Amino acid sequence: MYSLIIGLFILAGFAAAFVSARKIRKSNQTLNWPHTNATISHKPVKTDKDIPEIFFHYHVAEKKYQKQIQPLPGEETMPDFAGHFKRKYPDGENITIYYDPNAPENTCFNAGATMEDKLIFCFGIGAILLGLYGLSV
Repeated sequence: MYSLIIGLFILAGFAAAFVSARKIRKSNQTLNWPHTNATISHKPVKTDKDIPEIFFHYHVAEKKYQKQIQPLPGEETMPDFAGHFKRKYPDGENITIYYDPNAPENTCFNAGATMEDKLIFCFGIGAILLGLYGLSV
């Protein structure tokens, strides 16, 4: 019975490591992307309770692009979300963005894998090793 539970623990570790490794590999493709400056702009809202529409504008090869900044998952439910979102992306601020040289409309704010993905990968490997140790004892 315990070996079944430990086996499931090992499988969960494999799944976590596999999924996060794929995400890390995909994210690391952005490390070679060129970067450019972008300017943030706010679209006027009618009331303070409306979700602010915030955009960033940038140029690549003499062509102008505009993209809307989307809130992170769960961010919209936080208290004073509109104020938080406006403070996070102040109107007129210049930021550095990374863009795909083959498709400049594909952008990201940070190149490379996130620390969260790396930690999940490490926890997955740790679960595998801990489970294998548990089977050997």
